[in-house]
Amino acid sequence: MHRWIMGFKSWFRGIQHHSKHLKYYLDQYGCRYNRSVMDGAIFENLITRMVKAKPAPYLKIMGCQVPD
Repeated sequence: MHRWIMGFKSWFRGIQHHSKHLKYYLDQYGCRYNRSVMDGAIFENLITRMVKAKPAPYLKIMGCQVPD
């Protein structure tokens, strides 16, 4: 936890002058932090998630009503 807080503080010092885009900077930091703690390569992680996930119908992916 300490490592995360110190990393955030040092990163935040560099973006203070762009505070109107703070949400985007926080999203970017979250993505970078999550990526730093992932094991393996990005592609391997993606394939693993795809294999473990349940199949989703096309209509559900597109946000349409799916009949039961």
